Amino acid sequence: MSNLHLHVSRVGDADVLTVRGPMIAAHAMTLHAALESLLQNRGATIVVDLAEARPCDLTALTVLRAAAAVAVTGGGALRLAGPSAEAQAVLEAARAAKYLPTFPSIAEAISA
Repeated sequence: MSNLHLHVSRVGDADVLTVRGPMIAAHAMTLHAALESLLQNRGATIVVDLAEARPCDLTALTVLRAAAAVAVTGGGALRLAGPSAEAQAVLEAARAAKYLPTFPSIAEAISA
């Protein structure tokens, strides 16, 4: 199994978490820890770049949904950007658009 690679950068007023590799149950705690760290800044806008996240499973999506709920409760937002076709299929199957706003690009997610 390959590793999950996460990179955080600051773009304008948003924290961008770039995800590369398998966003699956085996790496859910790694994803959770990265998001938890970003959520320490109440009111933060977090954009999760999913362009290179594959494969993607429901467990990882659950981590994203939970983080989105925490972000909104704290006055911030969590948005998804450029999901791979595989990630998009999981999002659609789980009917997650209501909880996880998704945008074609990082720039559009930041400006939303």
